[in-house]
Amino acid sequence: IANNEYSLAMNEMMRPSEEVVQMAVCLRIKRVAANYFRAFLLFQKVDAEGKTIADLLKQCISADKDFTRIDIAPVLCRAEKTEENKMYCLSHGGVQDCFDTISLLKKLVIGKINQ
Repeated sequence: IANNEYSLAMNEMMRPSEEVVQMAVCLRIKRVAANYFRAFLLFQKVDAEGKTIADLLKQCISADKDFTRIDIAPVLCRAEKTEENKMYCLSHGGVQDCFDTISLLKKLVIGKINQ
């Protein structure tokens, strides 16, 4: 599931920046992050108790210290809030930072699973 969502986000990011629907990519990236974290925890036979991306990362760090290399701040969209107080990446640069983070996470998780 995470790989399919990742591919969809990547395809969206390959479009010209003025055609990218940032909020859609942002939400997809958040799902991808949660799914990669859950996949790693499942592989480690650890119950994914985390309800948030930050909680899931903490669980992954407890299982494997290599996850300390993942900075999820871009994925959490700390810099921008919409009028409804929901956090989304509303700029192409912000979405690109999220995508770069997810690319690192994907590489780490797949590397751990394939060892």
